[in-house]
Amino acid sequence: MKTLLRVTGLAFAAGLFGAQAHADGSKCVSMDNDIARLACFDDAYRGYELPDLDPREAVQKLADLVHIDSPTERFTLSGGEDPCSVKAVYEGIIIYNTLPKPYQIISYANLNSVERIGAWRGYNDWMGGVRGMVLYTKRNHDGIWVASVDREYLKGSATIQGVDFYAIPETKTYNGRDAVFYLLSEQYRTDAPKVQDAMEDAILACGGAFR
Repeated sequence: MKTLLRVTGLAFAAGLFGAQAHADGSKCVSMDNDIARLACFDDAYRGYELPDLDPREAVQKLADLVHIDSPTERFTLSGGEDPCSVKAVYEGIIIYNTLPKPYQIISYANLNSVERIGAWRGYNDWMGGVRGMVLYTKRNHDGIWVASVDREYLKGSATIQGVDFYAIPETKTYNGRDAVFYLLSEQYRTDAPKVQDAMEDAILACGGAFR
């Protein structure tokens, strides 16, 4: 029981530290007595409430962070009439046999149905390109992504200018509770921690959960 209480107290503390930046329970962690430690946490966070997060603002913050429009990559994220029903569109270049082909990947998710976040994954990552995180949704919801790769190689300079990505044939799809939500261009991979923080904020604002 003592071990269980210690683990529970530390897990409780970790959750609060992540969500409540200016409430301080750090002094409680080192206390040996389980009852005293839990009482300490109660005192530290009593009366503190999570700030209200506006779903539209949180999704827009995520959209601004991942947006890119360059000669080789384009990325946009948007919400619909329901701002938590998000769509991410990536358009870029993938290399086959040392030659460039245009490819597109479109992801869909409703953030209010997300139960937890999984690992980052790449789409054909050995060839470079877009990355995303697994979003695990509730049983009655799915995430969806659709990938398309052109049959033709790009001629001349390898840019996406003038490419009609919506005319590219679909090559692969996934529909399920553990769908990857692709949202990170190759150029901005070092921003993954910031993107994950923004995604977590958007999920919380939409009423979902994460761990």
